[in-house]
Amino acid sequence: MSKKRLIVSSVNDPDELLLWDSSISSVFSNVSNSTVTQTQLNCPISFNSLFRLLYGNNLEICSCHGILCFAIAGLYAFLWNPSLRRYNVLPPLENPEESDGSTSYVYSFGYDHFSNVYKVVAISHLHDTNKKNEVSVHSMGTGYWRRIHNFPYSRSMPRPGVFVSGTVNWLASDFSSSATFCDIVSLDLEKESYQQLSLPDFEKKSWTLGVFNDCLCIFANGVMFYEGIWN
Repeated sequence: MSKKRLIVSSVNDPDELLLWDSSISSVFSNVSNSTVTQTQLNCPISFNSLFRLLYGNNLEICSCHGILCFAIAGLYAFLWNPSLRRYNVLPPLENPEESDGSTSYVYSFGYDHFSNVYKVVAISHLHDTNKKNEVSVHSMGTGYWRRIHNFPYSRSMPRPGVFVSGTVNWLASDFSSSATFCDIVSLDLEKESYQQLSLPDFEKKSWTLGVFNDCLCIFANGVMFYEGIWN
């Protein structure tokens, strides 16, 4: 537990996003004390009022093994390792000059244990129900994106997938379905193939995916539950 870190965000008076780092062990060892030692992280990109003017609040952050993946306005992404103080801007998925602005991307991040490589997964987020959600994968060190099979559902949550045990997972459904969510879609980063996992028989309202004890879990209306089979 001592090696695991907790990164939280806050916004100061000039409306600038700040990131703070602390160890998980210090958080749990100070349960009776509200004071936890935090270190401010010096992010290579300044998320200030100018950033918000250009991109609004369109910023998503996901992580894997302490490396953060920032997605800006669904168009640009970069990886940042706070421990090594190094970052890597990913190549664009399409030429901005040729883009018609109708497509944005949901970026997720994970680790392929078999190939010993980190991978970024980008799913096209479309408002056109007649088009398929295309999926591209960027393997760190290659410098390019490559297409894999399309996302098996027409609608995914417009937020990063959750990485656990070599897979990236999303809540998903079809536009033709009246259900908020139909299944969990799990992408195996080694085989780059999908698997559909049935959802628990529980009221499907305000659900989000998470990780608990290296198992995939669901947070529902403030209640957390998980299935060991998702390990």
